[in-house]
Amino acid sequence: MALESDLSRLIRDQFDKNGISYKRSMRLGRLTARYFEMTTRLIQPIPRDVHFSDQIVASLGKLSREGESDSSAHDAWGMMFGLRQHLVDGVNVNAFLSKNIRSADGWDGLLWTYGMHHFHLGRETDKDGFVKRSKHLLFAIVTSTDAYFVDVRPHPSKDGIGWVSQELLQIVHASWPDLIEANVLHGVWGDKLTDEEMQELRRKNMNYAMNIDGKVIAPLRGGMASDGSSVLCTLSAISLLKELRCHEEVLRNEEVRQAVAEDLRGKGHNVECALEFELVILEELAPTPELITTLTAEGCISRDLCRRGFAIVEKKSRSPIAIHDSGGAPSPQS
Repeated sequence: MALESDLSRLIRDQFDKNGISYKRSMRLGRLTARYFEMTTRLIQPIPRDVHFSDQIVASLGKLSREGESDSSAHDAWGMMFGLRQHLVDGVNVNAFLSKNIRSADGWDGLLWTYGMHHFHLGRETDKDGFVKRSKHLLFAIVTSTDAYFVDVRPHPSKDGIGWVSQELLQIVHASWPDLIEANVLHGVWGDKLTDEEMQELRRKNMNYAMNIDGKVIAPLRGGMASDGSSVLCTLSAISLLKELRCHEEVLRNEEVRQAVAEDLRGKGHNVECALEFELVILEELAPTPELITTLTAEGCISRDLCRRGFAIVEKKSRSPIAIHDSGGAPSPQS
C-alpha cells in the first residue's frame, strides 16, 4: 500500500490527459495543490442554468449597436449567446478560456479573488483549438449547477485595471447577493481601496478585504498565497495528504483488514488473505448514488476523501472500501 505514490501517479496522468504542462520535479504537496487548481479552473461539461445580470443586458445592447460598424462587436454579441447555449447544453467550453489553463503553474488572480472566469468571444480559433484572443471578454461566475453572466467588456491589457475592477463585484452583489453573502465579514471594517491600489496588491499576490456597497467582502475563492497559487487549493492538498496517511494507518490494522476481507466475501468476491489497497479517482468507478451516500455518510472515514474526488479500492476486486468509525475500532460497511 502506497497511497501517496498512487496520488502522484493519478495526478500526473490527469495532467497529461488534459494537456496540462507541469514541472516533473514538483513535490507531492505542490503537485496536489496544482491539481486542485486545475479542477477549479477547468469547467466540466455538464448542463447549467444561465443567468444574466441587468448590466450585461445593457452591455449587449451597446454591442449590438456597435456591431453595425465593428465586426468584433458583432462577433462578441453572437458568440456570447452561443456560449450561453453551450453551457445550457453541457458542451465543453474550455476552449473559450485563456490558454493559461494549459499550465499547472498558471496564475489566475481574477478567479482566486473574484471567483470569476473570463471567456474570449471571438469566432476564430488557433491550431490548438483555443479561441483566439478577442477584443471583448465575458466575465462570469460558474458553479457546478449555474453560470452567472456578469458583464461583457473590452479585453484589458495584461496588467490592465480591468482585471481588478470593483464594479464587477458590485454587479454580482446587486444581481445575486447570495453568491457573496458567505464571504461577508461581520464586525470588521474594510478599507475603501481604489482599483489602482487593488491592482498593485494583486500584482504582489496580497489578499485584501473589499468594501462593496458598505459590506466587507473576503476573496470569493479564498484569495492567493504569496506565490500566486490558490489558498483554498493549497489547504485542500494539505488535508488530502493527511487523509491518506490516516487511511494507511487504519488499513494496516489487522482487525480492520480481516473485517474488510469478510465484507468483500459477503459481496461475492474471491478474496485472498493478503489484501492490497489502491487510491483511485472516484469518477472512474462510475459510482452509483448509493455508493456516494455510503462514502459520504456520517462516520465514514473516507468522507472527505470522496468529497475531494478520490476513493480507495481493494486492488484485486476493485471494490471501493467504506470504513465507518462507530466510536470503537473502524469497521467496513457494505
